[in-house]
Order: sequence, then C-alpha cells, then structure tokens
Amino acid sequence: MAGISDLKMENIRDVRACFYTGGTWTKNQLSRKTGLSLAGTTNVLKYLLERKEILQSGKAASKAGRKSKQYILNPDSCHIGIVKILYGRWNHDVEITAMRLNGECVLSERAGDTLCDSGFLMNMIRILLKEDPLVSVLAISIPGTDSDGRIETCDVAALEGVDLGGLIDQEFDVPYVIENDVNTACIGFASDHPGIRNLALIYQPEMSLTGCGIMINGSLYHGSRHAAGEIKHMPIKEANDPVSLMKAQIEALCAVLNPEMIGWYSDVIIGDPDFSARLRLPEQLKCETMKLSDFPQLIDKGLFAIGMNTLVQL
Repeated sequence: MAGISDLKMENIRDVRACFYTGGTWTKNQLSRKTGLSLAGTTNVLKYLLERKEILQSGKAASKAGRKSKQYILNPDSCHIGIVKILYGRWNHDVEITAMRLNGECVLSERAGDTLCDSGFLMNMIRILLKEDPLVSVLAISIPGTDSDGRIETCDVAALEGVDLGGLIDQEFDVPYVIENDVNTACIGFASDHPGIRNLALIYQPEMSLTGCGIMINGSLYHGSRHAAGEIKHMPIKEANDPVSLMKAQIEALCAVLNPEMIGWYSDVIIGDPDFSARLRLPEQLKCETMKLSDFPQLIDKGLFAIGMNTLVQL
C-alpha cells in the first residue's frame, strides 16, 4: 500500500502533468481532471506556486458569478537541456540547446570533432550548463544504443563502451535521459499525431544502416536490452534497392506490429513512392504510410517531450 507521502507526490505529479500539457487551468478544472478534492488541489497549487513552477495568470468568470483564479506553467521555472550527437562521415558534431518550458529556444551551439570522444562530449555539456544555469534536466540523443547510461553501440566509434551516465552523475547534479536518435524521432513523430497510439518510424540514411522506432499503446518500445528497432539486421534478401528494402521493412513491421501508421525518412530514396498502395498484405494488416521531411526536427521534438516528461516525474 502506498504511504501518505507517496500519495501526496502522486497528487503533485497529476496536477503538474496538466500544466505540462499546456493551457490555462483553474482549481475546479484541475480537480475534475485529476479526481482530487478541491482542498487537495488547493494544497498542490500552493506547493507549485511556492516553488514558482506555476504562475497566476488572471481570473475567469465562473457559473456562481465569482471569478476563478487561473494558473499557467512558468516557462522559466527551469529549462530543458538538449544534447544531440550527430554522426558524420569525416567529422562528428555535438549540438547543445536550452529550451524554455513553452518550447522557445534560449541558446543553441554546435561544434564538431573528428573523434567526438567522451571528453569532447562532456565539455559541450559543461558549456550548456554554464551558459544556462536554469537547465534542470538533460535529454540526450545518440546514434546508437545504451544500457543504464552506458553506450553499447554507436556510429561514433569513440563513444562505444563509454559510461556516459556515470560521467554525468560524477560531475553534475542533474537528471538525464539517454535515448537512441531514431527512438527520439519516433517520440517526436508521435507528438504530431496524439490520437495514434501504435505507430513506427523508419530512418534510412543508407541501405545498410536502417533503424526503426516503435510506439506500442502510446509508449516507446525498447525491447529486453534497449535495442529494439535494429531492422537493418532483418534477413530481407530480395531487396536490392532502397525502395524495395523500405517496402519490405514496412511490410514486416505491419505483419508483426499491426500499427496504425508508419512514417519513413530516407536519404537515398528519390521521390515519394506510395508504399500504402504497394503493400502485399491482407487488408487488416495494412496501415497508413507517411513520408517525413525533417528528421532532425523530429529529434528536437522528441528530446523536448522526453525532457518535459522527466520534469513531471521529479
């Protein structure tokens, strides 16, 4: 059974989550949305106001004729630090960004390095936290996989085997989330389609490097070892060009996952083939397919969503 302190924390998170979805809220609206009593909602609002997580924004007329106080999220109660590790053939980049809680960018810097080892990456994180002391959470995307903060595989060879989470814990008192870049883009893709709870995103930078992010019942699917979505290892032998490979991978995902939508992005497919019309599947397995045009922007959206969700849980 949950203790009193656990229940109070759960109440705070429920109310906080409302503000993090956006909009203006009154006490009555929050009470109805969360199921908390008016007295309980009042206590949580007092707590959030004292911590400056929310602000009173005005008053709204109520049915009783009195004006109810309105509250909004304080966009500068803290900021989200975004760190993107970007693979390049000859040079790798690290991009750091600080975001207000309303999605506005406070700062953005990018630097490259031929190795992009842990020393270079950690220095970029130091710059981010020094230039914006309001950053209270780090959302980090990597072109690879991690396990409990340790980078297992990575397109940037110098980062393979690095305990990035351990290095951050050692030096900084800030929570962090490390996520695969395609998974992160999948979260961004899902944020553009909030009514769809089962979807996938395929990223094809080259024929041999295809990756996939998977959302099942509204949650990112990681697999048993945080390596789900490595569809480049599928034994698809008949595909000898980017279009036929993409089609075969979409069909395989439809057959196994039965998603509502699959978004795809390719650096090697020219044009906009209609994969929905080409699928050789029974009707109940087919899904909508969508060509995506801005993969980096989806990563940004996904990292921001990861940061916001992490702050709600604190």
